[in-house]
Amino acid sequence: MFLSPDGGAETLPTAQASDVAFDVAGAGDEAGAGQDTAAAAEQVARLQVDDLPLAEVRRWLRDVVAGQGWPAATDRTLALLTTELVANAQKHGPAGGRVAVTVRGTADVVRVEAVDEGTTHPVVRHPPQDAVDGRGMLLVQHLAQRWGSELLPDGGKVVWFTLRVV
Repeated sequence: MFLSPDGGAETLPTAQASDVAFDVAGAGDEAGAGQDTAAAAEQVARLQVDDLPLAEVRRWLRDVVAGQGWPAATDRTLALLTTELVANAQKHGPAGGRVAVTVRGTADVVRVEAVDEGTTHPVVRHPPQDAVDGRGMLLVQHLAQRWGSELLPDGGKVVWFTLRVV
């Protein structure tokens, strides 16, 4: 079972309606349709990130992944893409805004959600080769099975992606 950082088990609802969703790989796959992680064996872990250093977020993710026994390839991709979502939320969200990460997973699919207080959807950019940043959502687009973003009714947004466990 996934545990929150304070040791308590947690089950969180997924967002209901997608404002923006992208089926990147495996369009029409059963695992990519509807609720990505709606299987009965779904486990959930949540971390309040806010302004935590990204290294701390990666350390937490390693603990979550280790507890699930997912393969190393899933671990590395999960860490990279989650770091990108958190970095975007910290950089583009309101100054001092709250950021939280939720990981939902089954034996087959992992879904990561980053919730922040921002009100705009992320943009996939194609920066010049010599640019030092601006590739985060491009990485998400190419490596995730699906991804999207949703504006939340009480303000803020959730940006999410799914990965097939390999």
